[in-house]
Amino acid sequence: MAPRSYQAHIHIDRRKAEKFLNDLATNENFYKRVQADPFSVLREKGIDLSPMPPGKITLPPQAEIRKFVKTVLPKAKTLTGGGPFGFLVSFVVMSGLPHPGP
Repeated sequence: MAPRSYQAHIHIDRRKAEKFLNDLATNENFYKRVQADPFSVLREKGIDLSPMPPGKITLPPQAEIRKFVKTVLPKAKTLTGGGPFGFLVSFVVMSGLPHPGP
C-alpha cells in the first residue's frame, strides 16, 4: 500500500497560535475539547489538515504540553511570522496520533 499524503493549510497568526498552545497547556475544558474533536478545533482556529489522518488522537498530558510551551515558545518567538507557530500547534496535536509499528 502506497503511503498516504496529507496537506496542511495553516492560517493562524502568532498571537492566536500562542493562545492555542497556552490554552491547551492550562485550560482543562479546552484540552478535553481538542482531545474529543481535534480536527474541528484546529479547523476553527485556522489549521486545516486534509484528508484527516486516521486514528484517535491521544494528546500528551497537560504537564508535558506546559513543559513544551515553557521551553519552546520563548525560542520560537525569535522567528518571524506566524507560520512557525502554526506548525507548533500542528505538531503538538498531531503528536497524539497513533504511530505505526516498525
